Amino acid sequence: MKKLLIITLMILLTAATAASATAQMRMRGEYGHGKHNIVDITKLPDLDLKQEQAVRLRILRANNLREVKPHLDQMRTRSMELRELWLMREPDRSKIEALQYEILKLQAEIIEINAAYRQGSLKLLTEEQRAILESCEERRGYGFGRGMRGRGGMERPE
Repeated sequence: MKKLLIITLMILLTAATAASATAQMRMRGEYGHGKHNIVDITKLPDLDLKQEQAVRLRILRANNLREVKPHLDQMRTRSMELRELWLMREPDRSKIEALQYEILKLQAEIIEINAAYRQGSLKLLTEEQRAILESCEERRGYGFGRGMRGRGGMERPE
């Protein structure tokens, strides 16, 4: 009876830990961390954005998210297919290379979309705001504010 209770508690503890870890990943945003991460610059307090600028930047970001999402979904799907191909008993090299090429092509498209978004958002900022944004990006770590282990985020150096 005690063994059953201990096993049940271990399973519940494991499930609770896994649930909190996945919830934490979802809180990071649609992009998560990585080279396709686009930070919402309207949340930077030092930029002193006008209401119109903030609205336009939010619209640009929403359009960017909408445009990038299908590419990210395809990339995830292709990555899972690639993983399955590698796990086969005898992996087919031509299929693997074709999938790798597709993934690289999708990554290039995402980078182009993000570059267009960045260029559009910079056009909406004044020279002073651009300088503040650049100083924040130099110290960029893992998001806004202080992260784990004191790493700096998107904050202005003091």
